[in-house]
Amino acid sequence: MAGGFTQEQKTIIGETERLLHEARYNPYFAEKMRTRGYNEEGWAHGELLLDTAKAAGRAKEQADSAKLGATNAYERQREQAWQESSALARTCVVLFQGQTDRLNALGLHGRRRDGNGTSRIAKPRKTANLDLVVAWQRNLFEVAQNQTEIAAALATNGFPAEALAQGGQQGRRVGAGQ
Repeated sequence: MAGGFTQEQKTIIGETERLLHEARYNPYFAEKMRTRGYNEEGWAHGELLLDTAKAAGRAKEQADSAKLGATNAYERQREQAWQESSALARTCVVLFQGQTDRLNALGLHGRRRDGNGTSRIAKPRKTANLDLVVAWQRNLFEVAQNQTEIAAALATNGFPAEALAQGGQQGRRVGAGQ
């Protein structure tokens, strides 16, 4: 039986297949149905309709499978982009500790708490709104690539320009839903 059907639809298709088989191969049943107007042409038409329904179920199953595959690929991309941006953010926090102008530019410096002058590091949560996370990731990678002093410090600490460019591309693909 083709997938892509609800349990009720599977039951109906199974019953229809049994009915068609009985109508063709059980002489007593076939004779009773002929007296009610069912002939070979009608049964052939019924089989055609049944085959069409099964094909529709297979098409739905394939579409659901493709959708699941695309969702899984997207989730893997999003996870990879999060891992890359989190690693970059951790490195930037360590490298630029106390440099609020750079941390602000990277999107890593939050508001001061209680007006007491104590800074805090801030970034969106992994589960935050996708638009917010993608915007933060784009900014993080763009600033890291384009501000010379930041890019130079990152390059000497394990984030060469190629890695920053690749991480920025990954974030753009996730944001575009590819």
